[in-house]
Amino acid sequence: MEVREQGRRLREHEWREAMEKLEAERVMKEQAWHEREDQRRAREEAKAVRRDELFAALVNKLFQEGLVLSNGPCFLDVKMEAEIIRFERLSFSLK
Repeated sequence: MEVREQGRRLREHEWREAMEKLEAERVMKEQAWHEREDQRRAREEAKAVRRDELFAALVNKLFQEGLVLSNGPCFLDVKMEAEIIRFERLSFSLK
């Protein structure tokens, strides 16, 4: 009877160790996932900042050249269309 009890205790101990190991692996994987997710968010934020800066620079340039009116409608001409296309290419290259 004691042999069976010792065997049961040994199996229970091995099972608990295996479960602790699995839990530690799960925690490590979850931490790694959170780190990757934080890095992804930081990259997205940096990309959005660069895109916003490019857009602001384009609008400022068009405003300074008189192509965009601050209090009224704007009109498109060939030069403005070329600037918009250039901006779209720059923002696409950031992706």
